[in-house]
Amino acid sequence: MLRTNGRLGAETPPIENLGQSVLSLADQSAPFFDLLAALDKLGVSWNHARKPEKVWAVSMPEVTRLSAAAGLVFRLTEDMAFSLRADPRFVAAKTVRSVHGHAVHCWVFSAPTRH
Repeated sequence: MLRTNGRLGAETPPIENLGQSVLSLADQSAPFFDLLAALDKLGVSWNHARKPEKVWAVSMPEVTRLSAAAGLVFRLTEDMAFSLRADPRFVAAKTVRSVHGHAVHCWVFSAPTRH
């Protein structure tokens, strides 16, 4: 690895850091929550929760479609999925009764408290 990284002009990371992301889990999940805020600002409805002041229920395929329609880029990568599941706001991935009256599979997060 030292020889290959040297040829590429890259530093070899310490052995204890191999296999770990440089970004914290919060840093990795921040773009997702930024995307939801951007959709909010555009007036795009994405929350299926019946009590949006308490939880957010997010259908990932729907958020992908909504963001594309709004000209925003979002793709749920494996790393982002891992960081979102590890995020302290994550509650569960489950089927919920949508505010729109039908059942939909969502990732459920605690809604941030507003002051």
